[in-house]
Amino acid sequence: MPLCELITKAHLLKNAIEVYSSISLTKRNICTITDSLVQLMLVYISTAFKASFAESNQ
Repeated sequence: MPLCELITKAHLLKNAIEVYSSISLTKRNICTITDSLVQLMLVYISTAFKASFAESNQ
């Protein structure tokens, strides 16, 4: 295999790895953001439920 071809293939592989790692990083960030939003919603719902429960008890 000529050196030029080897360098080109190595370069393409490097680019593919960089693209893949950036995509997986974005995926992880989206999952983290979604998890945070779900947790916030759960806290909000439970707080609202507790408030309405406390009002109905009075």
